[in-house]
Amino acid sequence: MATRDPLAEYLSAARRQVETLPDGQAKDEAEAWVSWADTHVERLNTPPRLPKVPEPRAEDLEPFLHGWSPYGPNSC
Repeated sequence: MATRDPLAEYLSAARRQVETLPDGQAKDEAEAWVSWADTHVERLNTPPRLPKVPEPRAEDLEPFLHGWSPYGPNSC
């Protein structure tokens, strides 16, 4: 048995209600809101992606080492 998404059901009902409104500013604003809400719900249902982390380099440490070598204590 499939789980029903309450937000999707709400938006579907809102969309049907907006279709019954007379043409004009109120209908345009309601359509814009439903469109925004659709996009928002889609983002909520999309799993986040982790950013790609670049491979660390010794040079990346230099600003934090205060003059010490990132290659170890015996390097010049």
